[in-house]
Amino acid sequence: MRLSAVLPETAIAVGLDGTGGGGGGALPGGTTAVGPIGGPTLDKWGVIEKLTDLLVTSKQAQPQWRDLILRSLTERERQSSTGMQDGFAIPHSRMDEPIQSTLVSLAVLAHGMDFDAIDGQPTRTVVCLVTPRKQSREHLRVLAGIAQLFARHEFRAALLDARTPAEVLQVIRAEEEQIPA
Repeated sequence: MRLSAVLPETAIAVGLDGTGGGGGGALPGGTTAVGPIGGPTLDKWGVIEKLTDLLVTSKQAQPQWRDLILRSLTERERQSSTGMQDGFAIPHSRMDEPIQSTLVSLAVLAHGMDFDAIDGQPTRTVVCLVTPRKQSREHLRVLAGIAQLFARHEFRAALLDARTPAEVLQVIRAEEEQIPA
């Protein structure tokens, strides 16, 4: 499955400050985490929380699901880090009720941060994925599709150059066109 098919533009944050200090906090002025972000720096857990909030603000998830989704993602992350190699991470979870469809959000971080990546390198791009537990095959297909996208250095570099959520989606779509369906 193509990432662009399940990632709404409103679920993309560009410029999130994940340098590793701070540990969270509300966004200034109650704004959503879409577009360039100011405010406190976030650690790994704060980035996962902001990506969870994006699932709600993009209307993929109901507000009352937020804490359930966040708990599921953090429990999965505590089992084993989802920090991959080459500067990206894929915090993901499979859930029972109330999730009925695939939920995705993405953040391009302003600075590399420690995400406990397997190669020990800083993480700059984080893709959050939540799928219904009963859809194991789709969960694996989306994870595989994300990994395939991020395999190319040129794609990762182009994502880091994107300045808006719309540009991020353009980069993703352009890369997906290069991959046989």
